[in-house]
Amino acid sequence: MQLEGTKALVTGGSSGVGRALALGLARLGATVVVTGRDRPRLDAVAETDPQHILPLVADLADPAAIGELIESLRQEHSDLALLVNNAGVQFPVDLTGDDPENARALSHQEIAVNFAAPAILTIGLVPVLRRQGQAMIVNISSGLAVSPKASAPIYCATKAALGALTRTTRYQMEDAKLPIHVMHVVLPLVDTPMTSGRGSGKMSPEAVADAIVEGIGRDRGELWIGKSRILRILASIAPGLAVRLLRNA
Repeated sequence: MQLEGTKALVTGGSSGVGRALALGLARLGATVVVTGRDRPRLDAVAETDPQHILPLVADLADPAAIGELIESLRQEHSDLALLVNNAGVQFPVDLTGDDPENARALSHQEIAVNFAAPAILTIGLVPVLRRQGQAMIVNISSGLAVSPKASAPIYCATKAALGALTRTTRYQMEDAKLPIHVMHVVLPLVDTPMTSGRGSGKMSPEAVADAIVEGIGRDRGELWIGKSRILRILASIAPGLAVRLLRNA
């Protein structure tokens, strides 16, 4: 995909991988609309390159806000050609011991942000994307979709669902012969606020973003980054080992 002059949307663009992606795409000449809930942090990202980065506040846990976001994009960014579903949240949820009300609230948020938002944004924005000469949908998942960990059942399930959504969306774009490429990105452990205090050997958001931008440029369908490539092999040849490695991660 040619990125110079392309209009992109990056969800969860105020920090972590989303921020690094927005900066990387902007450096290559794309105009990037970044979304998030925190206006000051979005503005801080936009200030790094006001010509190419445009902030747009949206709470992806709120269905009404997603509808407003889609309508805003249709009206003000009708040249949108790249949708990057990056936003994600993860909470430890103990189905056997947590307060049910709290666990339910956290789980609703994970499902809304990690799966419902990418699905609804895809449905709402395909009519815009299909009008472009080239377009792409990028869904960012996790190795935990392949080998889930015990402490985050809802998060792992949403990422597995996102993988299925990505593949079936690709099937439909191909069958309809639409100019919309669909890419599935599987991340390893990345050094972001979400993973603070957990694990070691994390990749930097910048290194991850560089790999994703390169994958977009090459129209990749599947992109396994860093240690997720090892996990992919293990899950194929030694699935039991892959499960044991991440069960209590």
